[in-house]
Amino acid sequence: MNNPIARRFKGKHQYSTEATSPTQFKKIYHQAGYGQASETDPSSLGYLVKPSKHTWFLMLNSAIYKSNYQQGNSTVGGGLTDGTLQWLTKVGKQAKQAHATLIPVLHHNTMDHTVIHQDYTIGYAEDVRKAFTTAGIKLSLSGHIHAQNIKSTKVKNQSLTDIASGALILGSHYYGTLKINQSNGTATYHATPLNVSAYIKHHRGNKAMRAYQKYDHDVLYAAGYNAALSQLYEDRDETQLSSAKVNQLARGMAAANIALFRGTPVKNSAAIQAWQQMPHNTSLRGFVLATKKLHGNVTWSGSVQ
Repeated sequence: MNNPIARRFKGKHQYSTEATSPTQFKKIYHQAGYGQASETDPSSLGYLVKPSKHTWFLMLNSAIYKSNYQQGNSTVGGGLTDGTLQWLTKVGKQAKQAHATLIPVLHHNTMDHTVIHQDYTIGYAEDVRKAFTTAGIKLSLSGHIHAQNIKSTKVKNQSLTDIASGALILGSHYYGTLKINQSNGTATYHATPLNVSAYIKHHRGNKAMRAYQKYDHDVLYAAGYNAALSQLYEDRDETQLSSAKVNQLARGMAAANIALFRGTPVKNSAAIQAWQQMPHNTSLRGFVLATKKLHGNVTWSGSVQ
């Protein structure tokens, strides 16, 4: 919203176009949320939906867009205003009185999911987590990082979990299923990979399927490889790494990037071991090695009341 560099696409070309305003946004999504809202946030585009008597979803607007035109670009980071936090507290009291499970859904993460978390984790995250806990919230659903990742923490001796769902267009193409048991106040979550290859094979044949699989792999592989290549060559005057070593490390970063989006541990390899042997202050080392410990990101179960 209010994106001064908004674009429209026609064929292989892109053109400048008018940005979507908050008012237009509500109209666009009237049939996909706002029309079903039982209550709206006076301070933002947030709203409350009640798909059942005892299951409520708090759709929070964590986007920051009011100053986009002044700064000349869109804001990547996010936050919740004091007004939204006050509204959240009010809705939390209503949910407790109704014995309902309240689950917030927002774009930005409520806790750090990866080593690289600037602008991904919501601003003043500790205050947001405290507000959630005060409202009786034990589970939140977020995204933004596009990687499948689940993190939990303790706030005021209460457990709080944030499920960052993987983007459908990347990696394993996960879609999440959340099942809530209102009789005992628990829930289960499972991320299921969409079998895009089978769909393409059925409709377009083997050649198209293989082309898709290569492209699908290369998107994340190249992103990790090129990020490492750029950083390692930038630091080469200090590290004195050979081209062969740089390329080996870049391959390790590529594999780690794929693992991150998949949410499961990176396979041990010579390239990963090479990162292990690098000095602790080496750029990206922490990111790569953290992917060796990825676990518990595809399934979750716990209390939501």
